[in-house]
Amino acid sequence: MFYYSRIRAAIVATFLATSVLCPGSKALAVVVTQMSDITSWYGTGSNEAALVIQWNDGNTPVSLAWGFRWDGVATLSVQQMLNAIAGQVTIYAPDPDDTSEIPAIIPTTTTNPSGDSRLSWTGNESASWGTSMEGISYNQTGLPGYTSVTREQSGFTNAGYWNFLIGTTGDSFNAFFAFADEGISSLTLTDGGWYGFAYAPYVPTATGYTFDAPTAAVPEPGTVLLALGGVAFLIIIRRRHAQKDARVLAH
Repeated sequence: MFYYSRIRAAIVATFLATSVLCPGSKALAVVVTQMSDITSWYGTGSNEAALVIQWNDGNTPVSLAWGFRWDGVATLSVQQMLNAIAGQVTIYAPDPDDTSEIPAIIPTTTTNPSGDSRLSWTGNESASWGTSMEGISYNQTGLPGYTSVTREQSGFTNAGYWNFLIGTTGDSFNAFFAFADEGISSLTLTDGGWYGFAYAPYVPTATGYTFDAPTAAVPEPGTVLLALGGVAFLIIIRRRHAQKDARVLAH
């Protein structure tokens, strides 16, 4: 199943990346119902987690999904996953050189060449509560079937603020996400975990939030050749395993 799911994801990623390079193509966006439907992956390894972002700006699709992979015991935080996926991160934090009672807040921007250059996020950092989400921006140009527009929401407005939530662990997407008990800088990733951010108003009685089934974010045009190479590589591996199994059965 590991090989089949990776081959399937690589083929879909290639198809969607090609549609970005060829805007006249009839490609359709992929609705994510399971983790293997995600086409835009960052990081490497056998463990997988999904990032789902849901806006409240009147544009479509309402939500989008990216994937993150890593190896070994989960010691990475949700913030580290965000940093690996986003092409740019800006964190506002107290100036360490300001020794006054109320130090100045300064921004630090980090660019990630390996991330999705169309996605960026902004956070506020505090020694007492860690990092909180302030704003998210995404330029969805090239997303098949949807208008090219930059999605950008931040702060506390009448439309809401960025809520951090956790979905049901497993391959299948479950629409209900519960509010996280920890912050993004302290919560460690779980293999098969779904982590969501929804821009929504505060509801005192709510225990979570129901997400729309997300659309798979498409890989950037520059990844199309890598995706094609990945398809070929995975098919070769699968064939070698099939040949090995056949030899074992023959004996």
